[in-house]
Amino acid sequence: MRIIVVLAAILCLASCEKEQRVPQPDRLLSQDQMSDMLYDITLLSSAKNYNKRQFEQIGIMPEAFLYEKHGVDSLTYKQNSDYYLDNPELYLEIVTATKERMMLLQDTLKIQADAERAERKARQEAQDTLRTQKKPANLQKMEEMLGRNRNLNDIKMRQTPGIELDPDNIDTTATNQ
Repeated sequence: MRIIVVLAAILCLASCEKEQRVPQPDRLLSQDQMSDMLYDITLLSSAKNYNKRQFEQIGIMPEAFLYEKHGVDSLTYKQNSDYYLDNPELYLEIVTATKERMMLLQDTLKIQADAERAERKARQEAQDTLRTQKKPANLQKMEEMLGRNRNLNDIKMRQTPGIELDPDNIDTTATNQ
């Protein structure tokens, strides 16, 4: 029994030797740069999954665009990704920052969509109101009276001898005396 315990202790000690860590890349990207890349990867992945056919028809290469935008190549990205994955504390910070940006974008888009929806609803209600709205009775009476007054004024002017009317030179500010 002692032999088994000693062998188990030796195996435990041997297995506890220092892990071989991924070496730091020659060109280490900052955590902010990695967060930016993960953010863009997430957006491009979502866009590609949503409009896969359009991406294929247009011939967009999201990976090439991503590398060009961030000024890295695929090897540099892979080395940095492996390095940060091997350092869980650092990687957690990167993922948390990326997640916060995604949540902010989601909230912003939701607010914008709600505002657009409310604007469309208000516009539709205004159009519906204009279509169904009837003129009040007193407004119709006023329009009828104005129409009669115009006719009476035309008749009076025609009956006044020696006055020629020029419609372009009518003084609307003059008062009757």
